[in-house]
Amino acid sequence: MNYSVSDAVSEVLSEMYFLQQPFKLGIVNYSALARVIKPLVEQKTGEEAGLDAIIMAIRRNIELLVKQGESKDVYSLLGECTLSLRTGMVCVHFKRSNELYQKVVEFEHTINWLSGERIYVNQRTDEISIMTLSRFIPKLLEMIKNDPSQLLAKQESMAMLTIRFPPSVLDTHGFLHLLTSQFEALGININAVFSSYSRLSFVCNEADAPAVYDRIAKLIRDSKKMVEMKAVE
Repeated sequence: MNYSVSDAVSEVLSEMYFLQQPFKLGIVNYSALARVIKPLVEQKTGEEAGLDAIIMAIRRNIELLVKQGESKDVYSLLGECTLSLRTGMVCVHFKRSNELYQKVVEFEHTINWLSGERIYVNQRTDEISIMTLSRFIPKLLEMIKNDPSQLLAKQESMAMLTIRFPPSVLDTHGFLHLLTSQFEALGININAVFSSYSRLSFVCNEADAPAVYDRIAKLIRDSKKMVEMKAVE
């Protein structure tokens, strides 16, 4: 396929989804961006492309790129969210077997949710991952005492950040990306992520949890302020 500079720029920018919010805020330096994508544009066109032509193409494509990133107001939804943090967690990964699965089910029945005990189980065809309180590690390992090779990994000193969100989030794209980008900005790894109808949980190292908690909490507060300001206008 023969690309024009405009077509090439359009395709390159559509793949750089992380620029949608900066474009909306008007904080992208077009000249710097043109220099970054110039090799990619030339690879698609098969010939040299001038920076001025690329900059012009960027300006023409901004409106389209921003519209692609638009959805229901993600920030309005975020303003309705609440955030909680739980530390002292462990994530244990096992090879799945029917026998082990039955033991996990029996163990689940002993968990007292009313007293604050928690267990979250995620299973696939050949794996079972369990997120629970650190004090339950001995009981989890007891399940595989006859076959220790079933243990795939054990991640201790973990924390779980949980966002409770309104149901409309389920039909809104961009919400998960907005939250994961907060971890990326801080250079914090997400060890696991799982969700249900009204809650989304991220698992990370306990030492990193306070920083990302503060960042997401601030994002929620700022989102509420944005909603209040729009209501006044």
